[in-house]
Amino acid sequence: MKTETLEKENKTLDSNIDNSNWNITWDKVSKTYPNGTRGLTNVSLSIKQGEFVAIIGLSGAGKTTLLKTVNKINTISSGNLTVGPYLVNNLKGKKLRKFRTKIGIVFQNYNLIENLPVMQNVLAARLAQMNKFRAFFHLYKKEDIDIAYRSLAMVNILENAYDLAKDLSGGQMQRVALARTLAQQPKIILADEPVGALDPIMAKTVMDGFLAANKFDNITILANLHHVDLALQYADRIIGIKKGQVIFDDTWDKINLEKLKEIYGEKLEQFDEQQFKENKRKRKIIQDEIMNKQGILKIVDR
Repeated sequence: MKTETLEKENKTLDSNIDNSNWNITWDKVSKTYPNGTRGLTNVSLSIKQGEFVAIIGLSGAGKTTLLKTVNKINTISSGNLTVGPYLVNNLKGKKLRKFRTKIGIVFQNYNLIENLPVMQNVLAARLAQMNKFRAFFHLYKKEDIDIAYRSLAMVNILENAYDLAKDLSGGQMQRVALARTLAQQPKIILADEPVGALDPIMAKTVMDGFLAANKFDNITILANLHHVDLALQYADRIIGIKKGQVIFDDTWDKINLEKLKEIYGEKLEQFDEQQFKENKRKRKIIQDEIMNKQGILKIVDR
């Protein structure tokens, strides 16, 4: 009886959180590391729920530092950070853990249990939503299994649901990692160089998964990307960071060669106007492909 009461209370709390507006706002945020290194300087940004945002810049510019402030992996040194209904500065203990259930993370390393099937890896994301008894014995409800199937379909890897994770390619493993994050049912996904170690074809399949999650489930995607091409093809908004400061923040079609040179300096890869046109062409194809995928997800939902 006590377990049922706790489950009802948790569902009520989850409902209140789910109905909140999950915007992200940095207000004059700075971050200084213990060794004195300045990671961020006076950053003020606001990201609305459902945006797909790419963060670009050189290594060490502050991209990862900014990303990790969102779920308080990095604590800020000054300013205020608000995510959804939470003032992140003040979060700790149980409230911080509850908050983090709504923030998904995808990094370069997949963090899969390679000797378990793909389905079990994805279902692991549901454990935090379950009571201790069910979680200990891995007693998943039908709802949990349905969520896992849909998450696998979202990233186009449903056919591998019962393969062992160790038998997959790197691109497939990263899609499973993304499916596991989607099964968490987050409001926001933080992606730190999620395709940095993949070839262009595998990178596209993973990025397609992020875009599907954004378009169909209104999940905010905040992704650090080394490749400007991918930022132009997938993101609705691009933020450029240099030496811990935001020096560009606008829609994807507003960035140009001059701005890229300001962000990357002499280290800018070969990039010209023709590449802008080619990325615009590819973007339309990619966006159309994803929207055509909606019918498949509806079938899985049944």
